[in-house]
Amino acid sequence: AAAAGSNGSDQQQQQQVDVPKLPNTAPPALPGHEEILKLVFANCTGEESDDSALVLLRGSHSSGHLGIWPAAALINHSCCPNTHTLLIGDKLVVRAAEDIPAGHELSLSYLGPQLFAPAAVRQQELQQQWGFQCNCNRCKAEARYTGSSSSSSTAPLSDLLTQTYETCQSLS
Repeated sequence: AAAAGSNGSDQQQQQQVDVPKLPNTAPPALPGHEEILKLVFANCTGEESDDSALVLLRGSHSSGHLGIWPAAALINHSCCPNTHTLLIGDKLVVRAAEDIPAGHELSLSYLGPQLFAPAAVRQQELQQQWGFQCNCNRCKAEARYTGSSSSSSTAPLSDLLTQTYETCQSLS
């Protein structure tokens, strides 16, 4: 419906438009959306790019990146990775952390800061988030020392790692 009115020599027209009401319910979910989300989560790469200690000292907020880089998503996990990633603009660069002979597998850590946790914590996180148990050289080495000690006065390596990890967690 249109309404016209005059104001002295100026004429203004106002138009009234009927706007359809939007439904109060959300649209139905995309078929298979949970599977899509699982695939995205399993293949995305993200990390905080700021030093956590500096962020705390400055009282600032941490920043980072999150994205899907298909080639990097193909790299397997290791708790002793031979590569690491860095973001330059919108490009994810995978860089060797050591000399890697031709034909050897590249590996990344999927764990972020939990990479420094004891094997039991890492294994639990990997199982919960990605559905696998790590069998890398570091996990095998830590498993060899779990519960063993050369003398009763020396704590097993796993106990020392757990104590160190828990102490560090209590500081943050």
